[in-house]
Amino acid sequence: MESNKKSLSVFMGVLASTFFFYIFASGGSMLAGNLLFPSKDFGENTYIGPYDVSDFKEPETVKVLSDGVTDLQGRFDVNIVYQDASFQLPQEAVSYDVDGTIDNASSGQENPMLAQVNGEAVRTLLSQNFGELSFTEQELSSITDGIERRLRSGTMPANIQITDFMDANRLSAADQVASTTFSGQPVSNGLLNAMAALDGYLVEAGSSVSFIQMLESTENGTLTEAEMTRIASVLYATVLNTNFIIDERSISDRLPEGIPVGYEAAVNISTGMDFKFTNPNGSAFTIRTDVTGDSLTVALEGLPLMYDYSTSVTGLENFDPRTIKQFSENVRTASPRIDEEGEEGVRVTVLKHVSAGSIEQSVEEVSTDFYAPVHRIEVHRLKPKEQPAAENGEGKETDDDADGSDSSETSEENDDNGSETGSGGGSTENTGGSGNTGKGSDEGSTDDGDSNQDDSEEIIYDKGGNPIEP
Repeated sequence: MESNKKSLSVFMGVLASTFFFYIFASGGSMLAGNLLFPSKDFGENTYIGPYDVSDFKEPETVKVLSDGVTDLQGRFDVNIVYQDASFQLPQEAVSYDVDGTIDNASSGQENPMLAQVNGEAVRTLLSQNFGELSFTEQELSSITDGIERRLRSGTMPANIQITDFMDANRLSAADQVASTTFSGQPVSNGLLNAMAALDGYLVEAGSSVSFIQMLESTENGTLTEAEMTRIASVLYATVLNTNFIIDERSISDRLPEGIPVGYEAAVNISTGMDFKFTNPNGSAFTIRTDVTGDSLTVALEGLPLMYDYSTSVTGLENFDPRTIKQFSENVRTASPRIDEEGEEGVRVTVLKHVSAGSIEQSVEEVSTDFYAPVHRIEVHRLKPKEQPAAENGEGKETDDDADGSDSSETSEENDDNGSETGSGGGSTENTGGSGNTGKGSDEGSTDDGDSNQDDSEEIIYDKGGNPIEP
């Protein structure tokens, strides 16, 4: 009996020892875990990437970030851009480190998400898409690090300009990207000074440029409106041969001499008519100018573009001018006075071609320019009539020339019989009119340009068109 009691006591002692050992062992491990590996809890105003983890315990933070990474992978959209070309970075080339992100995060502030980019994948993709650039090892490493830094925000989509991470020596060793020359017009000192002042003007990455503001920011001297238009036009033609964006451009009523049709960029400070464009690239470009004889050249220098750009003019249409005849008693010669020689009208369409080597990628319409014809204006003398006009039975005068024998052109019909009045108060007739003759006024037509002639020399006509002796 005593032996059984002793055995029971031993068993109970072992059981108690085991229980207490388990309790202390469990508590000790938990205590050791808390001391050696404390939980990462966050206070107020704590963000990791775009996620608010304020007052979150570590398990909650892990869940939020894990769900966030899954969401990012589902809508992964990373565009790697170099100047005018780009490619999509595959999602498999990027991984997010949730544990490392939490370990490096600090409470009460904004923290990045740690992203890891496969450097070999970046090397291969750059070689496939931008192989002609021949990136250095330092540039490849810098570009990979730059992509990782951009992805730390945890937001999509992401557009990453790799020019931000390229070698400074490459950026400074600029190539000529585009150049245009216009010739055939005289060059004044003011134009020379303006071209020299614009040489070296920097068009920053992503910036917009106003030609008027560009002139105002340089010491360019005195320029006429025609000279400003001439410089702006050659700059416009140069810009068209790049991927720059045209924001504002106008044309004149008449095509200026020395500017090819389709390439005018009219500038008028008094009316606010300007030429504006934007550099959409990730690097700056420099404007270079040169004047040789009567030739103006404008070029753009910068990092080379991936595509080739050129323009063409198509759909040329010509419009013949009409002849407008005016009559004035101040013209005494048989030959008419020519107030306007006239000019042919024209309409053209300008196209931009984008090519990769010998393969044309796209063609887009840039503009359709129309210059209306300028009509020829002839001022003729009044022709005296041989006989006075006879009165008909109703007391009205009869015009011997009502059949249109004096002229065959009319400008604008003012009444049913084709009577018209031109500038200076004389009769006006346009080529291409109805064919009806415009009758002169009873007392003759006058031309405002000769209104200062001595009254004593004026010839006065009667209603029949015969001169009356003074």
